[in-house]
Amino acid sequence: MKVNFNCEHCGKSNAIDIPGMDSDSSEEVQKLKKQLDLERMKTREEKTDKENETIYELRKQLEEEKIKSNRSQAELEKTSLSLAKVASKSDSPSMEIQGEVAEEVLQKMLEEAFPNDAFKPIKKGQAGADVKQTVMMPSGHEAGVILYESKNTKNWSNQWIEKLRADMQEDGATLGMLVSVAFPAKEKEIFVQIEERIFLCKPGIHVASFARALREAVLMGARKEILDEFSSKDSKDNLYEYITGDFIEQISNIARTHSNLTEEMQKEKNAFKKKWSAREKTLEQLANSMTGIVGSISGIGVQSMKLDKIKELSMDE
Repeated sequence: MKVNFNCEHCGKSNAIDIPGMDSDSSEEVQKLKKQLDLERMKTREEKTDKENETIYELRKQLEEEKIKSNRSQAELEKTSLSLAKVASKSDSPSMEIQGEVAEEVLQKMLEEAFPNDAFKPIKKGQAGADVKQTVMMPSGHEAGVILYESKNTKNWSNQWIEKLRADMQEDGATLGMLVSVAFPAKEKEIFVQIEERIFLCKPGIHVASFARALREAVLMGARKEILDEFSSKDSKDNLYEYITGDFIEQISNIARTHSNLTEEMQKEKNAFKKKWSAREKTLEQLANSMTGIVGSISGIGVQSMKLDKIKELSMDE
């Protein structure tokens, strides 16, 4: 008797001839075969459903992870953008703050370069230039005033010159310097003369050198005014004013210095005299002691060195 069955692995239909089986047995076998096929099919379907369910869960998890990843990426980009904005703001402070820092640096540089001059910063909100330098003569008199304006912006404005000119007129300044990052398009040098008494300079350590030149010009102008005033008056009157003014003060300083030096030298001389006198007494005592020793030895009948030989002995201090 032949029995048909399906292969569990490949699904193909196969037949096996089983000898010695009757028809009833054959029917029973067929029934069992069908049950077996049904069980196998059921098992296969359950397995397929389970696999499909597993695949579905995996796909679901994958989609969730992808959503989370996209969300995290979006948040990361947003955070990075915020940080970039904050960094940009911190790296680029306001022009007002930059200007205040530039003014402080300029004033400190000028104060270190010219310690004998007087400097007056213009506070925020007050009218006037940024720094006012009063040039002082060696005699202590004011020679003139130099005003400094500091600009730390990228674009040039002709109004800066107008403002500095007005500030100079207000303060009676002799000269003015505008220290600016921006320059007029036609100007290529780091230091130029814009007007008769106004100069333009790039920021940097060279500012002090150019300021020194302006300061010397102010001093020369003040000296010239003094000479002109001196020559325009009667010589006797001028001589009297000079003697009773700066000349007396300078001569007094020289006299005080000479007196102090003479007094110090006299004190040193007296101190040395005192030391020399003490040493002379010590030498005299030493010579007397040696003479006494020689006399004592002679008194007891012992031949001794003659006194004139003793005098030839050298005695180091």
